[in-house]
Amino acid sequence: MRIAAALVLIACVGCGASAEERVEHAYKDWLVANLNNDHERVCSLMTPEYRGENLAGLSRKSVEDCLAEERERATPATARQRRNVEQVQIVNVRIEGETAIAYLRLRDCTLGYTGAEFRRAADGEWLYDGPVPTTGREARCRE
Repeated sequence: MRIAAALVLIACVGCGASAEERVEHAYKDWLVANLNNDHERVCSLMTPEYRGENLAGLSRKSVEDCLAEERERATPATARQRRNVEQVQIVNVRIEGETAIAYLRLRDCTLGYTGAEFRRAADGEWLYDGPVPTTGREARCRE
């Protein structure tokens, strides 16, 4: 019975959520997976196209290649990074068709390199498709 209830809960993640809220959730999920060096999750949250760009030096651009690359780049998160991820807000979500762009804000300023593009997958989930420049209209955080 508990398994059935858990499956219903998992199937309904995002039920009733707006597209913008789903993008926000995808971005936060991406941040947390990176922070925790959850390489499998990081790679599963990338579009195949971004995975290919990210692994441009490799002849194959599979999830296994992505895992190897992520493991090589892994560094432990600092206390400051953990605090920032806990406090960060996803703002200015713009959706155009199957593409979305969102930005991160910490308190009253925009963090550097915080814009991200997402693409809607065939299953309706939003996947990370690479960084985009900040808007330039918001105060930048002093890092």
